[in-house]
Amino acid sequence: NPQNQVTGYIGEKHYKDFFSFSYVFHFYDSNKKEVGKSQKLGKSSWNHHTLKDNQGNVDYTIDKKTVLFGGDHYILKVKDKKSTIPLTSALLLTCIEDAIGDAND
Repeated sequence: NPQNQVTGYIGEKHYKDFFSFSYVFHFYDSNKKEVGKSQKLGKSSWNHHTLKDNQGNVDYTIDKKTVLFGGDHYILKVKDKKSTIPLTSALLLTCIEDAIGDAND
């Protein structure tokens, strides 16, 4: 935050098997208590994330749209304004996804 205090953490798990290649990100508060996780569908080039709280409710969705001459665009939809996952964590995940996509290219 602006006062240089840790407000939370994001952890990553990478799954690779015969049927899929995906990432799951876990969101933690400043006390390292899990407050939610993401579910990524498919390969990195598809870039659709669903962020859910610990009760399984969808709090955010993030979709990447690639425009031929306009670069990458992301659409982040807030599904629950009272989410336990901070909006800043959802935005940070979008930046992480962009970096993963660039690394895979």
